[in-house]
Amino acid sequence: MATPPRSFRLTCRPFHFTCRARLKAKRRGSGAPVYGFQPTSNLRIQFARARHEYVPRETSLPLVPVLGEILANNVGTDRFRFLVRGGIWQVRKRLGHRFVATLPSGAKVFVEPNSSYSSIFYTKWPEGKDLLFFRANRHLGDVFVDVGANVGLFSAYLFDTYREFVLFEPSPSSFRAIEETLRLNPRVNAKAVNIGVADAAGEMDFLDLGRCSTTSRFVAERASGDPRPLVKIACDTLDDRLAHVEGKLSIKIDVEGFEERVLLGARKLLSARRVGLLMFERLGRTNLGRVRRFLDSAGYKIFFVCRDGSVSFDDELISTAGVNLFAVDKDLQEKMRVSA
Repeated sequence: MATPPRSFRLTCRPFHFTCRARLKAKRRGSGAPVYGFQPTSNLRIQFARARHEYVPRETSLPLVPVLGEILANNVGTDRFRFLVRGGIWQVRKRLGHRFVATLPSGAKVFVEPNSSYSSIFYTKWPEGKDLLFFRANRHLGDVFVDVGANVGLFSAYLFDTYREFVLFEPSPSSFRAIEETLRLNPRVNAKAVNIGVADAAGEMDFLDLGRCSTTSRFVAERASGDPRPLVKIACDTLDDRLAHVEGKLSIKIDVEGFEERVLLGARKLLSARRVGLLMFERLGRTNLGRVRRFLDSAGYKIFFVCRDGSVSFDDELISTAGVNLFAVDKDLQEKMRVSA
């Protein structure tokens, strides 16, 4: 099959699971199951129907990922509806359209023509199982804290759920998008903070890929030969920034491998059991053993939310790279609810 022009190659961002490691394991002959897309000669798509979601982090296939994403995340008439919506979005994105869209939560978002907004046109609940778990367990927190909010979509899907929102985002382009969304939702009690979150106050090098990129991130040191410029970004800790916020906290952390330092900067909040529910992204470079010991010492239990909304404390699932993991205050564990 001929390779399509670059302009027609689409890159799919995941909701929950990176399959590259398992694809490599399969090629090495380890026999590990392969979840997600497995391109074949006729571009047939294999969907995960077990415990994990199907979407790989950075799979690039000619026009296929969008179709696969829509089919796998919707059922019944929603498949047709979002196929139409997704197709219209792809055209509008390429034409550079800017417009306001309404989410199922009732929130309005100002849509820029870039891929950060694509998920809202592909399914009703992007990052479905994790997002719905927060909605089902809103009784575990009064204030939703979004660390690494990007354009604020995850929080916007919860605007009808929590009493108050605090969104942290260091990227200037993404922060402007959050401000626009908050302007469109004046009744929502939300505050956006244009800083990074770390384990200490100060400044850090930040790789800003612009255009509301979902992979902009803090870097400890520049990779050899990487010409991309780094910028200095102010940082602070959650302990300092949330010390005077009243109520129990539910926290989502998505900072491209920087999660451990964010958690260390919330040591006081966690030790005081101010956090009811916590979600963080577990990447391959995450030192999971160290994170588990830290959270356990603070009184929190790590678990994985399965596709059906139930929870699992299985070590194999928790140890899988490229998934979102949750932690709950052990005193509140019995109060958790299964999401629909």
